[in-house]
Amino acid sequence: MPEDQANKHSAFYFNDGSIVLRVESVLFKVHSSILGRHSEVFHDLVEVPQPNDCEKVDGCPVVDLQDDVEEFTDTLGAIYDPFHFDAIDSKSSLNTLLNALSGILRISTKYNMDQLRKKSIRLLEAKFPSTLDGCISLLKSQFRYDSKDIVRIITLAGRTNVPSVLPWAYYLCTHMGVDDILKNNVLTWEDKALCLAGKEKLWQALMKHSHSFLFRFTPSPQCNGNCATKMSMMLSSGQSSGINPYTLQTNPSSANTSSSASIMGGQVLSDVERRGGAQDESSSS
Repeated sequence: MPEDQANKHSAFYFNDGSIVLRVESVLFKVHSSILGRHSEVFHDLVEVPQPNDCEKVDGCPVVDLQDDVEEFTDTLGAIYDPFHFDAIDSKSSLNTLLNALSGILRISTKYNMDQLRKKSIRLLEAKFPSTLDGCISLLKSQFRYDSKDIVRIITLAGRTNVPSVLPWAYYLCTHMGVDDILKNNVLTWEDKALCLAGKEKLWQALMKHSHSFLFRFTPSPQCNGNCATKMSMMLSSGQSSGINPYTLQTNPSSANTSSSASIMGGQVLSDVERRGGAQDESSSS
């Protein structure tokens, strides 16, 4: 593309830059030494001698990159501003955090920018803990989740190899209805299968631990048997129809997974863990 048809980025086109990176139709004139310190890929790139007839802009060699210009701009912001991550409020909504971090995580993963990648993952892990205590603590803070953002984090983590955030993300995804999961056009079929399998396992845990009293129905001696029969039919019907496993949740259809849904999910998870631990202790004694 001729130079006059490309746009020089207003913030990242430095007069003393040594390399021009072209992303889509935008030119970034930056410092190869700074890029090299942050990225193994760019370090190796600038070490390769450029041919004399290579394309140049303002006397600097041009390198075309197949990236999203907004994501690349965000990444350069994180590279050149040492306080970039400090400006990201950890109390922001998940949507805001994902908008701020997704591009940086993708670019830093692609170009082996280890420090930027670690910082991005650390902020995401704060909202997707890998321990039960961390999950319960987060739920007590009334942090809100939305199903669209949960789907985004599952997809992002899969593409950038961040498995640490997936257990909690998949757990929250089980709050979505079966139809919502199946019809979602962002989740892969493998992700959908994992979410549906998780819903089934939570149902089994509910029957065995947190709500086992509902499934140990003992009729009164004065009962003629109809009560027990009806109760058994109701429970069997509920299980076979795949109803939401969160029995005490007041509005299971509100699978935007806002605070009410996620808090109830945390209570069920906590109860299952506690009761499971109690059973383990009793069986070993």
